[in-house]
Amino acid sequence: WFFYKNLYNERMKKIISTFVILGTVFLIGCTKTTSDFSENFTTQPSDSRVFTQGIFVKNNQIFLSSGAPNYLSGTHSSVGTLDKNGIFEPKFSLNPNIFFGEWITELNGKIYFVTWKNQKWFILEAQNFEKIGEFNYKNKEWWGLASDGEKIFMSDGTEKITIFDEN
Repeated sequence: WFFYKNLYNERMKKIISTFVILGTVFLIGCTKTTSDFSENFTTQPSDSRVFTQGIFVKNNQIFLSSGAPNYLSGTHSSVGTLDKNGIFEPKFSLNPNIFFGEWITELNGKIYFVTWKNQKWFILEAQNFEKIGEFNYKNKEWWGLASDGEKIFMSDGTEKITIFDEN
């Protein structure tokens, strides 16, 4: 009886110890807060003359679109690239007195550039930024533009997502 009693106690100690260790690991894992992810962010310099509206990255190149508020002289309403020093290189520009550039996205080798109040889309060849088309689309606001490689998804700040299929 003594042998079984000691064996039982030793076994229970191992089981309890295992649960204590696993419970401690679980509780430590549960204490990670969202603020712990701040170390995942870095900053890169960007051109102070650019009122950035849209951004995407393709082949390690940062593409930006910018608007030109009337009260900020020297700003662009354009699409371009950001070099490694954070300098914006405009490749396609609109008249800032007429158009306020908003979002951009890329789909099938084309850059889609949306303007705000005019609600006009410009289609650019991604290789050389040459304008290859344009069209109007009425939308309440522009809050986001993204592509999944097959379609373009737009948000107007409401509960609706509008999907554009170029086919």
